[in-house]
Amino acid sequence: MTKNENKTKEVYLGLELNHLNLSFSANSRAVSAFDRFLGGLVGIPASLLERLEHYIQGKEKTVLSVQQAIISTLENDIAQGREPAEIVKNLAIAQNLHSIINKLQVANYTLEDLRDRPSVERHTTYTPQQDQDNDEGIDPNWLSHFERYAELASSETIRRHWAKVLAGEIRHPRSFSLTTLRILAEIDQHIAELFNREVSNRTQNSAILMPSQDEMRGEKLYSLKLLEEVGLLQTTDIYGGTSREFAKVDQGTFIITEQSYALVVRTNENLDDDINFPVFGLTRAGREIAAILPAVDPIRVLEQVGEMVFSEVDHMSIHEITKFDATDRTFSYKITPFKVLKGDDK
Repeated sequence: MTKNENKTKEVYLGLELNHLNLSFSANSRAVSAFDRFLGGLVGIPASLLERLEHYIQGKEKTVLSVQQAIISTLENDIAQGREPAEIVKNLAIAQNLHSIINKLQVANYTLEDLRDRPSVERHTTYTPQQDQDNDEGIDPNWLSHFERYAELASSETIRRHWAKVLAGEIRHPRSFSLTTLRILAEIDQHIAELFNREVSNRTQNSAILMPSQDEMRGEKLYSLKLLEEVGLLQTTDIYGGTSREFAKVDQGTFIITEQSYALVVRTNENLDDDINFPVFGLTRAGREIAAILPAVDPIRVLEQVGEMVFSEVDHMSIHEITKFDATDRTFSYKITPFKVLKGDDK
């Protein structure tokens, strides 16, 4: 590794990959991803690297000061009779300054996410699962598309979203499709706000709870139809939707989970039918984008589900899950309820 390469890692990334609690394979993917994502920055002079570091860390208040430093470098190059190739290289740095800064900040935010959450649940599953390591690498074509979108990320919020995408792909390759990258890059602020609002009551990161018929009108109906049109919501009939079923554990007892909690419902009747509740499913892109948003409040979501099936059951309570077995997908929960929603104990 050259001196400049060392400088690039120290100045821009700020964190050593070997200080992160990543698996061996995830660490290898991180090295490969950053080499591809930041490889073109190795030739930047150390003096400019330090200027950019100060800007990234907020010590430089404006991009203008960094641009002035690059102009000074170009003037010195010309005055000292540097090789034309060196002058052209520094000119290219000046012309692509915003893209360089965007990429460096995305890289830093990615490292922060990997440091703070070295192992997270894979969002494509509907129940918790243990982090499973594998040797699969990140598709180079995927990285090319990601780089093109990330270098256009001009706000902190958008940069942090792209950082979560890259961090997720480092942990679990193929977590984010090319379609998801495209949609994430294309949605405007209005669509983003609608999506954030509607998925605030998502369940198992795969569907949103269906509003009541009284709510399904006006602005709410417009929002759902728009999200369907842009490829985030999956339903052929906005009034039809689909449903999610409770798992039947024994006669008259049904369970559904949300993160580390379970809603347990019981009925005194010997029901042969399943208990379910209406939802609108998220598309793959919808699920993957929802995965980079803040997690929902599991208690609130389970309470909303409980309201949907309230009349069908005799007892309803929320319990904390104490153990989950990823092999056979079974779990245990505390007998003492975290919260009773319906029944004699309420």
